[in-house]
Amino acid sequence: MDKQQTKLQQTEIGEIPEEWEIIKLMEIGDLKNGVNFSRNDFGNGLPIINVKNLFRGRFATINDLDQIKKESIKNYDKYLLRKDDLLFTRSSLKQSGAGQAALVNNLPAKETLYSGFIIRFRKKYNSHVNMQFLNYLVRSKIYRELIPRILSGTTITNINQQILSELPIILPSLKEQSAIAKILSDLDSKIELNQQINKNLETIGQSIFNHWLIDFEFPNEKGKPYKSNVGEMVYNKELEKDVPTNCEIKPLDKIADFLNGLPLQKYPAETEENSLPVIKIRELRQGITNSSDRCSNILPEEYIINDGDIIFSWSGSLDIVIWCNGKGGLNQHLFKVSSEKYPKWFYYFWVKNHLPNFQHIAEGKATTMGHIQRHHLTESLVISPPKEILGQMNKIMAPLFERIINVRVESKILAQIRDLLLPKLMSGKIRVPVEVEA
Repeated sequence: MDKQQTKLQQTEIGEIPEEWEIIKLMEIGDLKNGVNFSRNDFGNGLPIINVKNLFRGRFATINDLDQIKKESIKNYDKYLLRKDDLLFTRSSLKQSGAGQAALVNNLPAKETLYSGFIIRFRKKYNSHVNMQFLNYLVRSKIYRELIPRILSGTTITNINQQILSELPIILPSLKEQSAIAKILSDLDSKIELNQQINKNLETIGQSIFNHWLIDFEFPNEKGKPYKSNVGEMVYNKELEKDVPTNCEIKPLDKIADFLNGLPLQKYPAETEENSLPVIKIRELRQGITNSSDRCSNILPEEYIINDGDIIFSWSGSLDIVIWCNGKGGLNQHLFKVSSEKYPKWFYYFWVKNHLPNFQHIAEGKATTMGHIQRHHLTESLVISPPKEILGQMNKIMAPLFERIINVRVESKILAQIRDLLLPKLMSGKIRVPVEVEA
């Protein structure tokens, strides 16, 4: 990549290299609305991609698609998808959601439909456009801000074919498009690979935890599975089952500290430089974004969150996460979970083990924001093995857990690099060297 001096031209989108083109979307492809259907049309038949499948990354997701009865859709073949079709949401509760795009990369079946709340773009046969490049372009900040501006001054939260067809598209040479798309795609592919690695690592960790501490097959003094080798058991009334005699039964809040966050609106940021992002329930799902609130960076140390900390949301959407999105301030409705006596993996998996029950308790609350209380932590019991056995477990689990954290931090850094490069590549501020044909 090269920050070379480039002659620029001023366009409606901003400055771009003078040899790049700006053309309308309708010049390089065709648009078509998806199929309309009713509840009665659901049934065994053709899979259908809906709006929700366009908000989970650069590609339209294809897991667990609804199906529509084939016979209920007239001329259904007009609504079939192909690889490299680009899908746009027609409507959203907010203007910022209209025009959200995702590329069709894989299909669950040869015949897959898309819903009437989606507009399909399919490039013309002879169009000099790389569809991965176009996908990154229309998903970039420049275009995500452009569409609401087009709709501004109206109450419309829908985008239609007419608006999309007039959308100005930046087009470098096809070779440069492909080179830009490859850089961004390679970063995304590594992030996606990391996500799969972490999913596998956590599944392995959960399986080991369950085998040892739920099924009581931790190693005995001879290194054999305890329960299967007739380890001594005793009935526990509170747990209503037999447990190993050499283990202790403890309340969840005795193996870890649950620190509730602060009302961080009382700690306003004076300047951007002397501030921290506020970590709320939303940030647990989305990470730190430009819309995240800021607070003062002068907080009691225990309320500052760092990569690898465990956060448990006890209100609203109950969940437990390994935080790997950088330094931030802990807001109320969140617990920072930590312990000086027990390893991180131990209390993480025990909270996770009790999470379904906590979620059930919260769902039963009459308030709009279900929650649990501290006594629910005390009432939730855990099994603590002898110190020497916990030490053996930790030799296996601690490196695995550290690997999970490191991979997530790496993904965060890769995403930051991608997000920094994307607008500069799309505007030509950073150029990608390409081979020039003789």
